[in-house]
Amino acid sequence: MTSPTPEENNAYTLLVQMLEEWGLGSLASEALRFLQEGYTQAEIPVLLQDTEPYKKRFAGNQARRQKGLAVLSPREYLEAERSYRQVMMNAGLPEGFYDTPEDFAGFLGNDVSPVEIQRRVDEAVDAAYKADDNTKAVWASMGLNPADMVPWVLDQERGRDELNRIIRGGRIAGAAKGYGVDLSQEQAERFGVMASDQYVKESQEFARLAGVGSKLSGFYSGQDYGAEDAADELFGSSTEAERKRKLLMGREEGEFAARGGAGTKALGSGPGGY
Repeated sequence: MTSPTPEENNAYTLLVQMLEEWGLGSLASEALRFLQEGYTQAEIPVLLQDTEPYKKRFAGNQARRQKGLAVLSPREYLEAERSYRQVMMNAGLPEGFYDTPEDFAGFLGNDVSPVEIQRRVDEAVDAAYKADDNTKAVWASMGLNPADMVPWVLDQERGRDELNRIIRGGRIAGAAKGYGVDLSQEQAERFGVMASDQYVKESQEFARLAGVGSKLSGFYSGQDYGAEDAADELFGSSTEAERKRKLLMGREEGEFAARGGAGTKALGSGPGGY
């Protein structure tokens, strides 16, 4: 075997540098073999794509190809991985958690953008660190602790309805508890699926409607308005539920006027008020 030429040495050095950047330094000997067989520096990266180490390293591309999605170039693939990793680091996730090529292959294979990952991480961090004690208690009753939230949200095996059922339902039930309304787990999960991406704001509005409606229903017989009605009105835009609530409000306002405005209205502001 003849000694490599200076040009081959230079090409080999650049190929090894490229492979190291890809995390495929083990393919250096393959690159050298191709050089010695007469292939050019531009041809060799294409030939290496047929090797098992390459396929494993860029496994997300295999999934994309099977789904009819455009295959990413190594540069595009690595840039997406860097974006994912930066999202995790900015969120303060520990080293070793969702920061390997194997972790990211699922995201890339399913065409999950870094923007979507950012949204998921934000939701997970919000769930883990910013929820009130009532909400955390609801999650605990569902068998989920705040510390479990981030991996739970990022788990690709769980669907969006499953995610909404737990995280959004727990937030809704927690807010309702603050207004004296206890939801069953079935209700919390069902309302969670009904909620939108504005579920934090919606949970407070739901709790206010359900709390006030339940309290007024206890004062005025024949006019019932509870958690199911509040969910129908807020999440389902039910005009019938809205009508029932307004009838209760009308009775309360009438009673308040008859008392000459004395005392505190049940529809006042704050938890339990309207």
